[in-house]
Amino acid sequence: MVYLKVNCTLAFPQLGLLLSPGATTESFDHGSENVYEWMHVTIPSIPFALNISREHGWADIDDDVLDIDAGIAPEALKGLVTPGPIYIFGWDQIANDYVDALPVWLPQYIAELLLAPVNVYDRRINIDLPDPEPFAIVFPKHEPRS
Repeated sequence: MVYLKVNCTLAFPQLGLLLSPGATTESFDHGSENVYEWMHVTIPSIPFALNISREHGWADIDDDVLDIDAGIAPEALKGLVTPGPIYIFGWDQIANDYVDALPVWLPQYIAELLLAPVNVYDRRINIDLPDPEPFAIVFPKHEPRS
């Protein structure tokens, strides 16, 4: 397997704290740009980082709404944001390159932590192409989050 996709609206880096217990928010390489946000999360039993990324949803909000003069409270603005699905793939931070294999237990681990199904794909992620049919879908053994 090469990349995973899960629908989850948890905020970054809180998502990283859930995936990597004992980590601190400062331990994540977290950033964003106009459309995407990403972070690198290290899980102790994996010898590389996980690149976790998604469309943050702010790009879908009209600039007039985001204008400071619009008078919309910051908390109300956050309520307008709908982040996209989360994509996860392996990243070798030393070589600055993809890792083509993920541990076979990782999709179940993520499904259990997020209480959400995880789509498994058997190719490298390409944001310019739509996702193919997943190779597999891993479901949590507990009730999904609403």
